[in-house]
Amino acid sequence: MVADGVVVTLAVIVLGGNNMCIICVGIDNKTLLPWEALRNSDEMWDATPDDHKEELDEKIALLIREWMEQNPTKKVDI
Repeated sequence: MVADGVVVTLAVIVLGGNNMCIICVGIDNKTLLPWEALRNSDEMWDATPDDHKEELDEKIALLIREWMEQNPTKKVDI
């Protein structure tokens, strides 16, 4: 992806021979809040490989559902 003349690539971490995007790693490690993961994916969407977009969407949707179930009375301004 090119933004303002700067080439941006999706950060990928290599763990045990598996390539994982940094957003998925943050979700799996529970270090990203749902809206952080969503914002990060929006910023990296064009650089995300097409074959990974559905998996990323599903992970974020699950993260949002889990957060909402655990925090039924909290409201968040995104």
